[in-house]
Amino acid sequence: MERLLTGVAEAFTASNRAKIRTEEGPTWIPFADVEHVSRVINMFR
Repeated sequence: MERLLTGVAEAFTASNRAKIRTEEGPTWIPFADVEHVSRVINMFR
């Protein structure tokens, strides 16, 4: 069963997983399971 996960990526410590902040709480996803990444850039930094 595939599930769409939406959240904000955070820095991660494991070399094979990404940490995503979601409404349900933090989730660690293996890079192999990531199919699409969108990125928002703060231009006023």
